[in-house]
Amino acid sequence: MAALQVPGDGAKDETAEEVDERRDVASALKELLAQHEQQAKYYRQTLDRLDAALAVLPPAFDEQGLAAAERAVVDAQAVASEAGRAHLQAIRDAETKTALDRQAQERRRERQELATHVARVEAQLGSWNLLAKCLSNDGVIALAIDDAGPTLAGLANDLLLACYGPRFTVSLLTQLETRKGDQREGFAIEVHDGESGRSKRVEQMSGGERVWINECLVRAVVLYLAQNSGRCYGTLFSDEADGALDPARKRMFMAMKREVLRLGG
Repeated sequence: MAALQVPGDGAKDETAEEVDERRDVASALKELLAQHEQQAKYYRQTLDRLDAALAVLPPAFDEQGLAAAERAVVDAQAVASEAGRAHLQAIRDAETKTALDRQAQERRRERQELATHVARVEAQLGSWNLLAKCLSNDGVIALAIDDAGPTLAGLANDLLLACYGPRFTVSLLTQLETRKGDQREGFAIEVHDGESGRSKRVEQMSGGERVWINECLVRAVVLYLAQNSGRCYGTLFSDEADGALDPARKRMFMAMKREVLRLGG
């Protein structure tokens, strides 16, 4: 501020009161100037503080930023809601898995028990299969037939010799030959003709000849059973298989029956 100039013209005409008043005015102006400078300094400091505060303030408020933030919040809420549903589903899936694990463990235990049972049954089944084979046509029956064959054939031949002479003799075959040349279990009656020197199966013989062979074989079976059972049979019944025979053949047939009674005791 420019200093207040007091006119110099006519200073010599001033009175003492005017000099004192001018001096007071100058002192007051000087004091006002000092106050003005002090206030200016204070204002400059205040402005500096305001400038510093404004410098650290965030940018001016942005409406578009607010809208974007609101959209982001909505999206985040949707994501959070979906995450919550996924969390609940995960909990349910975990519970389901736990239940399935328990069921699977129970099934494994049952499977182990069943495997043990199956192994035990298979072991027993093997024994039963062996027993069934032993009792089948290839087992005990085949052995019994093999064992009984020669005895039955011998008894039948004794009866044939007693009634028909030495012409016919029979053999019981328990091993038959297949088309491939292999041997298999079976049963066949082969008749040997002493007059022709030929052998053929009993089913290939004539009707009358089959009557003799059949009757002798049936009684041979009776004798074999009686001998092996240890029982004593007192009576032998037979049908009229000799009804078509002539008197000479009937006598031959009776001779066979008497031989049966003799052999059977």
